Amino acid sequence: MVPLNFIHLRTISRHNVSVGTLLHGFIYRPFCHCPVADSSSSAPPSSTVVKRVCFWVCDSYYNNHPRKKSHSNSTRSVLNLPIDSDFLTTEQAITVVASLADEAGSMVAMSFFYWAVGTPKFRHFMRFYIVSATCLIKNGNFERAHEVLRCMVRNVAEIGMLREAVDVILEMPSQGLVLTAHTLNCVLSVVSEMGCYEIAENVFDEIALKIFNKMVEMGFEPNIINFSCLINGLSRRGSIKQSFEILEEMVRIGLKPNVYTHTALIDGLCKKGWTDKAFRLFLKLVRSESYKPNVHTYTAMISGYCKEEKMNRAEMLLVKMQEQGLVPNSNTYTTLIGGHAKVGDFDRAYELMDKMGKDCLTPTTCTYNAVIDGLCKRGRVKEAYGLMKTSFRNGICADKFTYTVLIYESCKQDNIKQALALTNKMMKIGIAPDMHTYTTLISSLSRQKKIRECERIFWNALDKGLAPTTQTYTSMICGYCRDNKVDMAVKFFHKMRDNGCTPDSFTYGALISGLCKESKLDEAKRFFDEMMNRGISPPEVTRLTIAYEFCRKGESLTAMVLLDRLDKKLWIRTVRTLVRKLCSEQKVEMAAQFFDKLLEVNHAVDRVTLAAFMSACYDSNNYALVSDMSRKMTKEKDPKKNRQDGKLPPPKFQRSAERASCACWHWRRFRAVPPLEQRVRTASDSSGQAAATRHSARDRLRWRHAASRDRPAGIRRWQSVSAR
Repeated sequence: MVPLNFIHLRTISRHNVSVGTLLHGFIYRPFCHCPVADSSSSAPPSSTVVKRVCFWVCDSYYNNHPRKKSHSNSTRSVLNLPIDSDFLTTEQAITVVASLADEAGSMVAMSFFYWAVGTPKFRHFMRFYIVSATCLIKNGNFERAHEVLRCMVRNVAEIGMLREAVDVILEMPSQGLVLTAHTLNCVLSVVSEMGCYEIAENVFDEIALKIFNKMVEMGFEPNIINFSCLINGLSRRGSIKQSFEILEEMVRIGLKPNVYTHTALIDGLCKKGWTDKAFRLFLKLVRSESYKPNVHTYTAMISGYCKEEKMNRAEMLLVKMQEQGLVPNSNTYTTLIGGHAKVGDFDRAYELMDKMGKDCLTPTTCTYNAVIDGLCKRGRVKEAYGLMKTSFRNGICADKFTYTVLIYESCKQDNIKQALALTNKMMKIGIAPDMHTYTTLISSLSRQKKIRECERIFWNALDKGLAPTTQTYTSMICGYCRDNKVDMAVKFFHKMRDNGCTPDSFTYGALISGLCKESKLDEAKRFFDEMMNRGISPPEVTRLTIAYEFCRKGESLTAMVLLDRLDKKLWIRTVRTLVRKLCSEQKVEMAAQFFDKLLEVNHAVDRVTLAAFMSACYDSNNYALVSDMSRKMTKEKDPKKNRQDGKLPPPKFQRSAERASCACWHWRRFRAVPPLEQRVRTASDSSGQAAATRHSARDRLRWRHAASRDRPAGIRRWQSVSAR
């Protein structure tokens, strides 16, 4: 029996444990900072639960190994825990495995790990695997860390998250874990079974780099083909810096790069968006006497210019290519056609398609897809359908991209019937929709408040083995909030996190807006604080919504506290908009509190906000508030720079504030007093022209005397200057 005080539980901060920027959503957080869906007021405190579980794990582990109270070779020891998986939340399970790894050792932590992943609740929770692996890496137990990663790949592949798992593994070297052949072979085995060959390319690139380094270590001299293949693989992955390092090593050992080496580098630079650097390298090839650019080199350069919508340069390269006796291939034409369709020049795109036929080249599915995509983005949907029928007549079949583009455009126009018909037609011909297609349908249905249809499509996607993305969950939450089912939206939010999907700013924003709509401000504030604690910047609509709702409820101080957590630029932008919104609803006193805050932050008041505030003050006859704010605005920023002789003109901001104040004051004044001609005409009808003139002058003098008490600062100087 292990004493209870053996397990010294600490509040663990894992913000330094991450798997690069790609895995920012999986950073470990203490469970006590995170709301749990299945928690209740009657449940024991989380720290007590974790303490009990750690005690039971250690007790069961050491009872199974009575002779060896140290590390055993058997990690899959059966734990006899007096609980089931529902006793623990996901965050508590993460805390347990981290605490056991720190306090009781890696082997005890691994025994709990295998108990947890043997249950359906934790089997597909990716953060649990990542935290377990990083804790083992921290303890120096790299073999067990690889064991956890291999288990993760096999299990999460069951729910369609293989790509995310492979990304985790490929980022592990940045955490100090060297990838082994055993782990990479396991990944390739699972990838081959799932048929995900694009993922296999990334794994093969990693293996190729390891084999290349091993060749150099063993004394083998790589040739030009080895270097070119490696540079090509790294460039396709986007590792341009590493590609040029290999190129420098290649030149250092005396090998001269050929046209294929340069083509791979040019293609990688263009895909990164560094077209200018790619063109300089291209010119180096053109000016070289030993090797010249080929068709693939020109195509890569044309693709870079089409991506940046520089079609004149792309056409110039096509002409230059033909002048050198090179014949464009199907990929060259498709790239150019896609570029022209992207900028809306469909006449040139159709002209190039006709030219392909004259050159004995048949437009491919990618060629038609490029034009169909451009037509849909320009709103020419009928023409896109006509082009698709033309492709059918020419024997070209539509693929998943074709249907996805048309479905997206139909959903964009709220033509959900046509989108569903395209989806059914897509499945009838044997093309399975992916999660992106289902997400597009769910998003369109949620905008139309058809939440039942959203649920049907969502569960249909799950039945097909697809893994919902963050955008999918966000669309579902938006649909529930629009349908006034905020409680279901909150449950879906917790379900999202339990399944290992990380909410983003739009997810939080949709949920907070729905809670504010239902006047559940305390819960909305809790989610807002949680979002800020995770380092997620809230969208502008979310910031304004929650601040305005608290102001509308009369809790302006709470709104100020919430907004104070924002960055300075976001705070200024939000408060300015909030002041204008409050002024438009004649809530001048509340707007004055935020306006005063703006003055304290380096006079961060723009002209639009200033005019809106003063106009609202005059409309509500609150001249004293205008005068008070004007005095604050006319104070100079640095009192030490003031000149006492009066020769130095006021600062620019002070003059602008005075002009705006005077303009608003006089605009209010002349709007309130009838024009002179009207008063003269009215008076002349009753008592003659002379009496009317005296009456109008006397009224004007009396009005100016009464209004002078509430003049804003700067009016007297403006009147004296205008009088002179």
